[in-house]
Amino acid sequence: MNADGPGQEEAALDIDDPSRGDERRAIRAVAEAIQARLLQTPLSAAEWVDPAEDARGAAERLRARTFDQAPTGTGLAVEGFVLTDELARAEVGAIAGHHLHPLDASHVVSGSAPVLPVLEALAAGGRMVFVVDGREVTGFITDSDLNKHPVRTHFYLLLSSLEAVMAAWVRREFPDLEVAVELLGDEATKVRSRYRRDQRANVALDLVTGMDVSHLLTIVGNRADGRSLFGP
Repeated sequence: MNADGPGQEEAALDIDDPSRGDERRAIRAVAEAIQARLLQTPLSAAEWVDPAEDARGAAERLRARTFDQAPTGTGLAVEGFVLTDELARAEVGAIAGHHLHPLDASHVVSGSAPVLPVLEALAAGGRMVFVVDGREVTGFITDSDLNKHPVRTHFYLLLSSLEAVMAAWVRREFPDLEVAVELLGDEATKVRSRYRRDQRANVALDLVTGMDVSHLLTIVGNRADGRSLFGP
């Protein structure tokens, strides 16, 4: 069970395999469940900077509120955003608009976007991403928003889903789970010990119950068809 037979890798990478598709869809569904609109700070609750405002004065105001960035515009018409540290370094008498990061496609995500595109937009576009629902900018997301409960829940559920998928794969592909446990080397003893402990407490289903995520990753990664769960 722990070796790849001839032609096995080619078969393992067949994305039309129904069982592989179901497992990937399970992971994707959890990853897409939490959307950008749940993470955003509404524009109505934001600390705004007027483009005509004195840059250093705006920096002092933002620092007093412990904000590293803020949306910029007049009224609720978004023109872009400014960074507090850049405003603080501005020349005396300079206006905030001189340090404007303009609103463009790299700073925008859909309100229905899941967490991953938000992370990508923050990495590519800077420290603020605006959320658009329909044709309206409704709010923004900064890197500090990634510590909100919805994001932590997202990653917890994603990890739990991944663990469940890998556990199901191990149970299906290793009818004799001792063969799978042997792939863990020195960690095999720990898994067997956990299993015996849980068995005495009548809470153990099988040896997989005694495995954690790192054990499952080791077993799944031992075979090409297991690695294919994460993509070709």
